Amino acid sequence: GRKEDSSTAAPVVVASSKSGNATTHPFLPSSEDCAFMYRYASGYLRSKRYQHYEISSYAYADDDGLAHRSKHNQIYWEVGGQWYAIGLGSTSNVDGVRFARPRALSDYISWTRELKEAYGKDVNAEPPWLQSSNGNGEENVGGEDDISDIIM
Repeated sequence: GRKEDSSTAAPVVVASSKSGNATTHPFLPSSEDCAFMYRYASGYLRSKRYQHYEISSYAYADDDGLAHRSKHNQIYWEVGGQWYAIGLGSTSNVDGVRFARPRALSDYISWTRELKEAYGKDVNAEPPWLQSSNGNGEENVGGEDDISDIIM
């Protein structure tokens, strides 16, 4: 068996907002323990016919060797994949152009206020991440219906 070594783990201390007193929670595993658990889980899943993909995903492989991967994030890995993203820190990729929103909440709030001032009353104005062309200066056809399909 494995010998526990609490000298490599540190307690997690969280300050209480009501009383101001700090409370101690159980020890977090050491980096060595984390590495062991990851290797163990990976080996176990592979022994049960799960294939490793992306960073931390595993997919069951059927008798034909076909892995049943999640389809949720696959568009991000496709060459030429397109998506619209909404919210703090999100990134869209449309017509080969990536557009990232601010990651810090205060920056995001300022950014949305600036957009509201710039585009707020003009119902025909498109914000920068929705402006697109088909390569010869003409606007793409589709608009809101296409956007709704991509977002949903």
